Amino acid sequence: MTMLLNSLSLDGDAEIRDLCSALGSCAGVPARLRLLPALSAGQTGWRNGAAASRVIFPVDTDWMGELTFDTPEEAELSEAGRRAVQALLPLAGSLLSAAQERRRLKASLDWLRDHNMALRRRTRHDPLTGLLNGRSFHAMARLMSRQPLRKRASALMLIDADEFKGVNDRFGHPAGDRYLKALARSLRDLCRPEDPVGRIGGDEFALFLHDVPADRDWHAVMTDRLRARLRHEVHLAVGPDCPASVSVGIAVFETPRGDYAALLKEADTALYAAKAERQRAAK
Repeated sequence: MTMLLNSLSLDGDAEIRDLCSALGSCAGVPARLRLLPALSAGQTGWRNGAAASRVIFPVDTDWMGELTFDTPEEAELSEAGRRAVQALLPLAGSLLSAAQERRRLKASLDWLRDHNMALRRRTRHDPLTGLLNGRSFHAMARLMSRQPLRKRASALMLIDADEFKGVNDRFGHPAGDRYLKALARSLRDLCRPEDPVGRIGGDEFALFLHDVPADRDWHAVMTDRLRARLRHEVHLAVGPDCPASVSVGIAVFETPRGDYAALLKEADTALYAAKAERQRAAK
């Protein structure tokens, strides 16, 4: 038996399914049940047609129920069948009204869930890049720095775009936004899905990595990979004549750290030293 509500299947609603089965048993032929807008349903009562009998009955102020019986050609329901069906119509109206209300409630709850998820994402993520914002990144990195390490070392990386002001001045702020998005993609591509990545300032970003080598050679490899990836992304997003480079400060530790502020300062000191070195090299 097909049961329709707003042209959507109600087969998953056990009460409506049982009701339709009961109505069909009363009539002795299969029954189909659906809702119609009250304004277009017409008058309540019985109607006969080719190979079918149907009855329109009230559900609520907005909807009417339509119950259709697949009778043999040119046949009608018996008087006894009609009386049995008629006795169940108030129950049918109540059950359909309740089913419609459940659908409305579910739609409202789904909307609230999606709205809350979007709101939570807006409060935790940077709107331009989609990365964690500064507050959320530091909260997650602080928690991860205190957890026992199962394998190798962990690292906090601070990344600063070199001469970003010059990009804005030369190419314009829309291009500067594309540059920052390119940097965000480069960082995300560089790490695993579970590694926190955040935009903690205007052109300042941060990464927290678990299970990394503790040797200094890894620092250089990671930085070179990031710069190469960034050049590629900026070439596509802004243009081949747009300079693209970053300075990176890394603090590596092999045991849980209870003092995140000290760890952050260590990475910031390394970043300051890296920027100073690049400035000296540029002269």
